[in-house]
Amino acid sequence: MIKPILVTDRDKDILSKLVSYRTLSTEHIYRLCFPSLHRARKRLLQLWQHGYLKRIVRPTRMGEGSSMYLYIPTRKGLALMPDSFTSGGKRVTRYRLSTFFTEHRLRINDFRTCLELAVRNYKDTSLLFWHEGNKLSMRVNIKDKNVIKTLHIIPDAFFTLQQNERTFHYLLEVDRGTADLKRISLKCRAYLNLWQNKIAQSRFGIRSFRILYVTTTKKRASNMLELLQKLQAFHNRVDIIMITSVDAYSLTDPSRIFEPILKTLDTEGRIQNVCLLPTIPLISSRRHAENHHCAVQNPMSTNGTPGLGG
Repeated sequence: MIKPILVTDRDKDILSKLVSYRTLSTEHIYRLCFPSLHRARKRLLQLWQHGYLKRIVRPTRMGEGSSMYLYIPTRKGLALMPDSFTSGGKRVTRYRLSTFFTEHRLRINDFRTCLELAVRNYKDTSLLFWHEGNKLSMRVNIKDKNVIKTLHIIPDAFFTLQQNERTFHYLLEVDRGTADLKRISLKCRAYLNLWQNKIAQSRFGIRSFRILYVTTTKKRASNMLELLQKLQAFHNRVDIIMITSVDAYSLTDPSRIFEPILKTLDTEGRIQNVCLLPTIPLISSRRHAENHHCAVQNPMSTNGTPGLGG
């Protein structure tokens, strides 16, 4: 017989995050909401047994470790959340996860979770908001082989960080490595035109922004940097595009996301390591503030360390 439980504020926080993130793994929820993995597993089991959560086993390939559970809210769980609405004003009643969507979603959520965890460890730094969906859609014209093409751009996320009184805006693209490099080149050109023609600025009311590409491997990141070098002949500011790979940060060490793990090009076409933010004053003493200067001003190299699976 299943023992009854009392729904706590932390349970509601878990459900709220699931509404926002769409789906989370056990490790995501542990990192975001619990002091230990054991306590996270125990409570998630109870919430699942009482019908507040639905769990899905994510298949893993050989060598990737054991399978892990992914969680989505049920209708019973959503009933506890009065604000569980989509941007269109309709209540969220169900979630559907395809294989492609799930893998892409988890990559986005890995980055977002690291970002949310990292800002907890830094003074005067916060994640102001995170937006996703078709409301981010923008239309831009580019010239390709003397033909004007209209591309509809929908970034995976639009988020803003605040440091002291300054705000920094980013458009996130999570690349799964399935698109060919020609398609990536067209998309980069579209983003550069968005920036140059101030389309995103007028659309979202921001003065400037950066495009952050997170791709699958360091090799693919290098290939994308070579694309930027070719585009530099036609665009003055390719440095607004910053590229990194998924192994450059991890849930076990989320603060790395603020280190100079991003790569871009300077005005001479040289590759530079850059940070998301100019300076990061740490709350923790285990890292030093001088390691977080913007690499545009003080370039540094860094090596990513793969993290554990969820």
